[in-house]
Amino acid sequence: MQNLVKEIKKFTYQDLLNLEQYDVQYQSLESLFSVLQNKEQFLKLIIINALLSYQLTMKWEKYWTYFSEYFKNWTTNIKQDFQDFLWKYNKRLLQAKLKRLDKIILFVNTLDLKKLEHYRKHQTEFVQELAEAMGQREDAKTIVFCIKMFIWWWRIIWENTIPDKNIFIPIDSRLSKISQNKKDWLKLSEETWYSLLLLDTLFYISLWWDLEKIEDLELRKKVSKFRETLERL
Repeated sequence: MQNLVKEIKKFTYQDLLNLEQYDVQYQSLESLFSVLQNKEQFLKLIIINALLSYQLTMKWEKYWTYFSEYFKNWTTNIKQDFQDFLWKYNKRLLQAKLKRLDKIILFVNTLDLKKLEHYRKHQTEFVQELAEAMGQREDAKTIVFCIKMFIWWWRIIWENTIPDKNIFIPIDSRLSKISQNKKDWLKLSEETWYSLLLLDTLFYISLWWDLEKIEDLELRKKVSKFRETLERL
């Protein structure tokens, strides 16, 4: 992990924010909001989808692109719209996801802009309440991924929001090859001074992305070097 720490420290905070804009999921959310123009409704849609984004039958990027296009034409009946969307694009474990949908809707219906502003300043409280509502651990993959989408929501509609360092990272099959030990990831965040949610996109793009799409040549060079470090692990 020490080699990773050394390479991560070469990235500025702004570098990491700029990288997020290359993420297809981030671009899909921007595209959706450009049509919806409803801050509260936008958040409810992405929270629901984040909490239902498991056991997918397609790549995440493709799934979130479908989500963005589908909900540009939402009918204001969130439950019915998501039932139809799940049937078309997320059918695996469908009955379990439909039951989960009911639980999620109960939670999102308690949200308003005033409460969301409070959660922006107290993100760990949001994690605790969301995990309790869903009956999951606070470091569960869908819970922390949902918080990442919450941070992106703020970035897209208003202003940059720094993810809390006390929130864990969504460990998927790619990241588990680097380490499955939670302590390793927490130490990485501690030693680099960056939150794991902010580093998540760096790992994603470095492991999967076509780096030629990064227009900033200096940033592309840093990511390329980081990719080489990951490949040597």
